[in-house]
Amino acid sequence: MIKFRAWDKENEIYLYNVQDAYDTMMGLVKYDDGENACYDEDCFGDFLNNDRYDVEQFTGSKDKHGVEIYEGDIVHGYDQEPDRDDGYIGSSVVEVVKFEEGAFWLG
Repeated sequence: MIKFRAWDKENEIYLYNVQDAYDTMMGLVKYDDGENACYDEDCFGDFLNNDRYDVEQFTGSKDKHGVEIYEGDIVHGYDQEPDRDDGYIGSSVVEVVKFEEGAFWLG
């Protein structure tokens, strides 16, 4: 599922489901707590073309607690080799998720 959130720099809060913004009276944009968000943008393009917002795409992955991971999130992961069973857990990495060249990357 392709979906986006936007960091509102003015109010310092995330808005979720901004791809569903279509009408300031009936949009489905939500705050972190799931409450309906107040916003002045008429459509998704208004979020993309506005310096007030940093729009981030959902990676399609969730963390170990089931929380969705978005572009711009800081994650802690391991570079594991799946065919090893000798206790090797791989190298640890803590990086920001970025979208480049059609893929999500760490670092």
